[in-house]
Amino acid sequence: MLFRSIVFFLALFAVATAGQAAEIRASNQPAQLDIRPAGENSIRVTLKPISFKPDFPLTPALAERQYAAPVISLREISQPMKARIGGLNVEVLPAPLTIVATSADGKPIQNVVFQEDGNLSFNIGGQPVLGMGEGGPLPRGNFRTLPIEFDRRGRFEDMRPRWQSDAYTACFRR
Repeated sequence: MLFRSIVFFLALFAVATAGQAAEIRASNQPAQLDIRPAGENSIRVTLKPISFKPDFPLTPALAERQYAAPVISLREISQPMKARIGGLNVEVLPAPLTIVATSADGKPIQNVVFQEDGNLSFNIGGQPVLGMGEGGPLPRGNFRTLPIEFDRRGRFEDMRPRWQSDAYTACFRR
């Protein structure tokens, strides 16, 4: 009898906790995930701490413009959520927080995973990764003779901006 009671309460607890939503977090703080259209076949994904009040952080990388309201806006998630955003099917998955974008006919476009350790991973589909910073390692010697780095797959890039003061010195010689 005692065994049946324990099993019953464990089952009841499992059912009660299964539907609980997991809080979305960024930088180890409660966060909000917003996904909105950014064009007919593109989306803008914003993951920000709730304490950050503007819709977006200021960035010189994107032109300032008006965006539509988010189609998906979450502070917690317990089960997959799907929505059609522009010409894309978008699915948000919990644990780890993942965004899957597919075309209207179901072909995969992108799979972004926000890992619990703060890292972000995404599918590059076997293609070269271009950009991701300001041109690779710091130049040593004559920058004109150094190899050009086009593919950055498998390399950590800390995205630290720098200005290469020696890059244009030849232009100013007399």
